Order: sequence, then C-alpha cells, then structure tokens
Amino acid sequence: MMTDSFLDQADEAAGGFLTRSKKFLPFAARASLMASTLEDSWRYIREFTTYKTYLSNVWMTDELEQDWFLANLFIWPLCFV
Repeated sequence: MMTDSFLDQADEAAGGFLTRSKKFLPFAARASLMASTLEDSWRYIREFTTYKTYLSNVWMTDELEQDWFLANLFIWPLCFV
C-alpha cells in the first residue's frame, strides 16, 4: 500500500474545499472587486489635487505644454466618481 504524498493530500483537500464552496466563490469574487473599486475611487477623490499637480509638473515642459489638456483628460473623470 502506497501512501499519498503531501502534494496529493493538499490537492485533494483543495479540491474538496472548492467543491463545497463553489456556490459562494462568485459572490466572494464580486465583493472583492467591488471593494477594490470603491477603495481606489475614494483614494483618487482624496488625492485628486496631488495627481493634477503631478501631471501639471510633468506635462508642462516646453516640449509638452500643448499636451497639458490631454494629460488632464486622464484624471478629470475622477472628480465625478
């Protein structure tokens, strides 16, 4: 009689867990995505001035001054999140 290796036992345990929790995993995944999106949105709203200042400093060089408007297009929607 051959004993199962540690990896075989871990694989069986993980498979059993996934089988038992299959109906809850989509909810957990959606909740995680929503939480991440809300956290990022809150951070962008709080740090909007920082981002705008950074882009102004980076894009307001002599070569890129005409593209400052394009740079702000990346962050203006964050005001409405």
